[in-house]
Amino acid sequence: MPPSKLAFTRERVDGFASLALERAQERLVDDGLAFQHMSCEYRGVRTSDGSADLTAKASGRCTLVYEWQVHAGESHENGLVTVRCDAASTQGVPCPATWRTTLKCRRGWARFRS
Repeated sequence: MPPSKLAFTRERVDGFASLALERAQERLVDDGLAFQHMSCEYRGVRTSDGSADLTAKASGRCTLVYEWQVHAGESHENGLVTVRCDAASTQGVPCPATWRTTLKCRRGWARFRS
């Protein structure tokens, strides 16, 4: 990971999404799960009313909003994730918590079928 003292530019917070997407795709393929499309996109800094402001400047202590999407067969899922900027820098952007059970079930089914 890049040093935490770098500025949180738009390119850098977009990069957190790209890295998270690459890692998620690798894990899914390694587990034998097929999908047609997957994306993770930066939506902005979370504001006090809960929305995301794409024009706001990111800082280490602010909360960022990312949108995940996946198309697999007939299913299309999307979800918003919030993560502190400094945590996204060091730990990455997590997939939506609501997807964890679904992914575990699909992994089990993929292992069962093989």
